[in-house]
Parts: sequence; structure tokens; C-alpha cells
Amino acid sequence: MANNQDSSNVDASDVKEEEIGSPTGTYQIPSGATDLCSEAVNYFSQFPSDQFGPEHSFNPHVSRPTYVNQPSSALPLSSHKAEDRAHESSQPDVAQWSTQGFNPFVSGFVDEELNRNISGGSVFEQGSILGESGRTYHSYKGDISGYLLPNDPAEQDRLDLQHAMMTYLWDGRLTLAPLPRAPRLVLDLCSGTGIWPLEFGRANPTSFVVGVDLSKIQPVPDVPNCLFERMDCEDDWMWSHRFDYIHIRMIAAAIRDPQRLIRQAFQYLNPGGWIEMGDAYADLLSEEGPDRDDRVEGSYLKRYYDACAAGAAVYGVDTHKAQHYKPWLEEAGFTEVKEEKFKAPCGPWPKDPKAKKVGQWMQANYLSGLRGVGYKMMRNTGMSPSEIDEFITSARDELTRSRIRGYTPWYAVYGRKPFDSEVATVSQRDTGDSQQSSS
Repeated sequence: MANNQDSSNVDASDVKEEEIGSPTGTYQIPSGATDLCSEAVNYFSQFPSDQFGPEHSFNPHVSRPTYVNQPSSALPLSSHKAEDRAHESSQPDVAQWSTQGFNPFVSGFVDEELNRNISGGSVFEQGSILGESGRTYHSYKGDISGYLLPNDPAEQDRLDLQHAMMTYLWDGRLTLAPLPRAPRLVLDLCSGTGIWPLEFGRANPTSFVVGVDLSKIQPVPDVPNCLFERMDCEDDWMWSHRFDYIHIRMIAAAIRDPQRLIRQAFQYLNPGGWIEMGDAYADLLSEEGPDRDDRVEGSYLKRYYDACAAGAAVYGVDTHKAQHYKPWLEEAGFTEVKEEKFKAPCGPWPKDPKAKKVGQWMQANYLSGLRGVGYKMMRNTGMSPSEIDEFITSARDELTRSRIRGYTPWYAVYGRKPFDSEVATVSQRDTGDSQQSSS
């Protein structure tokens, strides 16, 4: 997948047209596209020559996905349908999209018993480090990365529960970005158990998904259009190809330099491709109005979040960075950037059925993950192991008994890499404005 060439020298214009034989025709990689990984080349060779085309992201003739209407919610938890926008298709096309309609839904994603067979069950990574907490952690590069959470089966269960909760929060959708068709080549960063890449691959068989993570805890894919690589996404990316869609989520307790990560994603996206980031703003806030709860500010869960933020800062990790994703994407050069915010209650206190269900899942998420998620960060604040255990016990008791009316903000932010002609148009306009002002 990766190679040792200088990624700064990768230029789509330098790649010549390549033909791949197929039983049903010849698929031509346009000269404007970069090389594909060999696994993707082999997979795409089965498709007819007209299976893929350079569909413009805003081509008015490209049909949009149909979204299921959801009941209104007392909390702003209902997903927001991206508006269909027409755009003249006179610009050169680079991103490759399948002629098959995009399927953003996961059928039967709600799993009440948390059966993890969908991601292959728990996977133990050889060489994992047994920590002071009694949990295991990744050993990639000697555990010097900015990722602070364990990788053992208990954490894998929690990650899959969290995935199910996020999918439910987003009305069964794996993505919120307004993708016009199934993207040809997809990159999923920080894949965890691999549940998102596997579900995306199943829902979109004409896409090829590459999932990367510090820990090799993903199952052997049961679909031919998905593979997993071990990689620290904070290192220099060395791909020999670009992607049409890059998906990043749940990096609140990871990534020391998220702005650099975004810049690398911009570099390795095809023009017209999309990036999407989903994350929690790791804090507990109180509702306003009649549901306001003054107990939130002094609660154990609020103090837990504060301690984790302080401890993560020692590692150079900002647990509140989700609020900056939108301006960071814009600064990196993305266009059509949109931010969507959701509320995840800390328990089943809301009256709204959907919000109550999300709160039930979040409560389970806290009860199973408070110690494992926060241990390293809380140790960095000077707390002893016994103090941490006593604090976690009190926080769990509070979650199950007090029914504090608090919530955590969750963000979904996405944007599109401009086409070259869009960049040229903006440059020409800026030059013209500069000349007028100087005269």
C-alpha cells in the first residue's frame, strides 16, 4: 500500500493513463488520476469499462440520495439533510465516482445485544503493552504516539457500541457529506475495530476502502473491497495514490497536530473529493431553559472530563478540538465546508424517544469506558491508581442514580477539495481585485 517515495513529489498530472484488462471491458484510469493500490486495481478489474466516470460533485444531473424523514426531536438530534445544489459542470473532473447510486444507510445497524460479529469479534494484537491499569495498549513505535486509550477486547466492545450509537444519532447513515455517487477509493483513519470500513464496503460494493490504525485489531475482511493497514496517521503519508473520500472520526483523545493531519488529507485527496470528520467535544454541558441542571457543573462526570482534558494536554492532545474542525478545514483550502452539531445526553433523562435512546447508549458507553478511557490522562494529573478507582466508582454511581441532565456536543464537519479550475478562478479574481485596488 505505502511506499518510500517522497509524498511531496506525487503529482496527478505526472501519472500516465493505465489500462486494466477486464472480462467485461477495459477500465481506463484517466491521466488526471493517481495510481491505485494493487489490491484496488485487482478489485476494480472485474467491472465494465463504463462503471466509473469522472462525475462532477455538483453536476445537476447527478441524482442525490433520498433521506428517510425522521420525527422531530425536542433536542437538535435529528440529522440535517445536505441541501442539493446545482453547479455548472464546465470544470474538469478528477475525482472518480461509481455509476452505482450511493448507499449511505446501514440496514439493521441497531444491535440491542451488541453482537460484535459484524466487525469480526474481538481481536487480540500480539505485542500489545500491558499497562499499569491492567489494560493493554498498542506498541506501535514503542507507544510514543498521542493515542491514550487501550486496545483490548473490552475497549473493542466499547468502540463498537459507540459506532452503533453514532449511526443511530445520524439516522442510520455512515456519512453526512453529500457524496454524489459511491467514491472509488476511500481512506478511513483511526479505524479501531474496522466496523466503519467494513459496513461502508458492504453498503457500497463499487468502492474500495482502506482502513488504517495504530493497532491491528481488525478482523480479516469478509468483503473483497476492504483492507486494513497499520499506520500512524501523524507520520508523513507515503501513499502512491490519492483518495476520493477521507473519513476521520473519534480522535478527541488522539492526534497532537490535527491541523497537519487535515493538510495531509487535503494533499492526498483528488480534486472534487470529500473529507468528513466526526468527533465529540469532550465535556459535559447543561441544558438551558426548563431542563437546566445546576448539578452538572460540580458533577463527577464534569470533573472527569476536566481531568482528562488536563491529562491529555500533557501529551499535547486537545480533547476539545472538534470545535475547530470547520475553520481548520477552511484554512487548509477546503470549500463547501459545513458543520453539524448533535447532542448526546449522558443518560436516559430526555423525554424525546430518540434522545432518550441515545442517552441510554451513552450511559452504557460511560459505565464501560470511564476507567479505560481516562486512566492514562488522569494519572498525568497526579492522581494515584487508588484515587482514580475511587473517583470512577463515584462517577459510575452518579450516572446510575442521580440522572443528571447533561449532554456532550458531537460534531460532524465535512468539506470538498476544490477542482483546479475553481482554484484558478479564485486566483484570477484576487489578482484582478489587487490590480484595481492598486490603480
